[in-house]
Formats: sequence, structure tokens, C-alpha cells
Amino acid sequence: MELGWIQIRECRGKKGFCTIETKTLRDNIKAYQKFADELVDFCSGVLMVVLEENLPVHKPVFLLKYEDISRQLNEGMSKVTTDLEDITFKVEDLEKENSKLKSDLQSVNADFDTYRLIGADLFRKNEDLTERLNSTASREERYVFKADDNSGEIASLKRELKNKKMIIQEYEDNSLL
Repeated sequence: MELGWIQIRECRGKKGFCTIETKTLRDNIKAYQKFADELVDFCSGVLMVVLEENLPVHKPVFLLKYEDISRQLNEGMSKVTTDLEDITFKVEDLEKENSKLKSDLQSVNADFDTYRLIGADLFRKNEDLTERLNSTASREERYVFKADDNSGEIASLKRELKNKKMIIQEYEDNSLL
């Protein structure tokens, strides 16, 4: 909890190194920043050796949490990698389908242009035929009217002829008598 003790000692010759003052590193971290950094580096180095070489020691909670997070990260990465591969295959399939649809669309557009030209030609031919039919119908109507007029005239002439034949017949009958 104290991050260690700092002892300030004085060299007194034969009397040795007498402790003058004892402080906690935690309370004096700003004054002894260099020692705190060295302590953290040393501890992290020891922890990394324990992790990397999987030494059979009692692991502190920090290491257990680190291993758990590392395991979860690896599982997540493998899932992401699998999902990414699936998505990559799907994208490749969609790109193939897209290129096929583009080529189909180009052929349909070419066919459409051809059919549009054919349709325009057929439309013009239809207009020409309709115009010719209308002109033919009007000519036939003129002939029908003439034929109707002539048939009426012929009928009247036949009646007159019949009447004249009847009159001639009467004269003949009367002259024989």
C-alpha cells in the first residue's frame, strides 16, 4: 500500500549506515519520481516474464484480469476475422453478380436499341398502310356510290323497258284483234 519505504541513511564510518529518516514512497512520490518510475518498470518487467513464460506462481488479480481481457480480445479478433472472411466472400459474390448484371444490361440495351428501330419502322409501315387503306376506302366509297347510282338508273331503265314492252304487247294484242 505504501509502494515501499524510503530510508535516508547516513554513513558514520565504523558505526555503519544509521537510518536518519523513513518515508513512504506513496506520500513522497513527487519528490522521488525517479525511484517510483524505476519501481514500476521493475514490477512490470517481472509481471511480463511471469505472463510470457507462464511461470507456476500465484498470479495477482491484475495478471488474471489481463489474461482474461487478452483471451476475450483474441476471441473477438478471431470472430471478427471469421466475419470479415464471410463478408469478403459475400462481397466477391456480389461483385461477380454485379458484373454479370452489367453485361446483361448492356446486351438488353443493345437489344432495346434494335427493337426500338424495328418498332419505329413498323410504326411508319403501319401509318403508310393506314393511309393507303383510308385512300382505298374512299375510292371504294366513290365506286360504291357510282355503282349505287348506276344500279338505281339501271333499275329505272328496266322498269321503263318493262313498261314499254307492256305497251308494245298491248299494241300487238290490239292489232291482232
